[in-house]
Amino acid sequence: MRGNNMEDKEHLNQVNVHVLNAILEAARGRAVLASRDIYDDNGMKLLAQGKPMAPALQERLLERRLKLPLETSLRFESGLDKVQLRRAFVELLDSGHVLVRPLRAWAKQVDLQITSLPLDPVVQFLLTTVRANTPHVFDHAVQAMALAGAMVARAGGNPGDLRSAMMAGLLHDIGELYLDPALIGAGDVLDLHQYRQVIAHPRLGEHLLTGLGHYPLVLTQAVAEHHERLDGTGYPDRRHADKVSSLGRMLCVVESTLGMLALPGQGWARAGFALRAIPDEFDGHWMGLVVRAAADMPGHGPGMDRDAQANAWAGLEQSSARMRLAMEHATRMAGSARPLVCEAAQSALHHLERLRAGWNEMGLWAGAGADGQSVEEVAMADQELRYRLRSLERNCLWQLASLEDADTAELAPLWAGLAG
Repeated sequence: MRGNNMEDKEHLNQVNVHVLNAILEAARGRAVLASRDIYDDNGMKLLAQGKPMAPALQERLLERRLKLPLETSLRFESGLDKVQLRRAFVELLDSGHVLVRPLRAWAKQVDLQITSLPLDPVVQFLLTTVRANTPHVFDHAVQAMALAGAMVARAGGNPGDLRSAMMAGLLHDIGELYLDPALIGAGDVLDLHQYRQVIAHPRLGEHLLTGLGHYPLVLTQAVAEHHERLDGTGYPDRRHADKVSSLGRMLCVVESTLGMLALPGQGWARAGFALRAIPDEFDGHWMGLVVRAAADMPGHGPGMDRDAQANAWAGLEQSSARMRLAMEHATRMAGSARPLVCEAAQSALHHLERLRAGWNEMGLWAGAGADGQSVEEVAMADQELRYRLRSLERNCLWQLASLEDADTAELAPLWAGLAG
């Protein structure tokens, strides 16, 4: 997955159509100026320093490879600064967002660091672009900055640690600017080709920040790792625990927590459950704030009636049956004569065995008569398991080379019924 330095440089110096479109869209409300002379790689000047960039320049930029990446050579006449970033944080605290209550205890420590964050001019330019075009994505970045800072403050980190964590949270999804915006947030409707594009965004963010030359390895590495999982089931590198940095481990918890809190009808209880569902998937050190917040949240209404209780257990039992059938298919296919079928089946077995281990540890296969399981917890378990089973096919196939029709046909029974 990791390219060499020359390939990365060439990729960034070729103008990305999605970044260019986002810049031009943001320019509708403010002037975009060249922060230095912009040359193509043949030495031809395309735009002089201080001159505004107009839509008429778009075609010329897309046709040429530039001497330096376009986004490093532009600035907004009035763009995001640290004062505005702090204002966004204060607005979050005043918003009543579900995230706010658990953050209150560390809000002052986080607030004190915002005006000291090392915001590179290119980073300010790109964040301004994000805020202008997709305010909800900018809000997510501010939420991640706040939650990451609170986690490190809770762990006793010093001001430097807080700033690193906050910058990692703020910039973790900056690579999404290089993707087709129609793919962002599309979730389960993505096909395998589209999913492979989306999961490249941590690496794109890492390359961008590394190329700026101002940010330490600990920060750029964490951005690359924010979708990894300690059991090797994440992306883009499927790193295991010993290969994921501490800051990266924290960012994994931040991203997963915010993703769960953003779902309709979900809250801290579901987020805490999802983090604990699979043993050693996330770093327990960084899960503490989320688990504590889930425990401290007041109840969300009366308990389920008898019919709802029966449905919750029935749903979990149905998921269990689908898992058993999938494991039988995967075990058989792991002996296939077709190498990619073997690899996909072995990956499926690994995922399914991890799921089974987590649910066994929580006693959720013991049935409706089991002690110590609330009906709400069983309902969350069913939701979480259904989601993970729906995701199993793409999680097993994205890292493989293109499958032949015969491979797809042989694997079809493995995936059948998992989305039920």
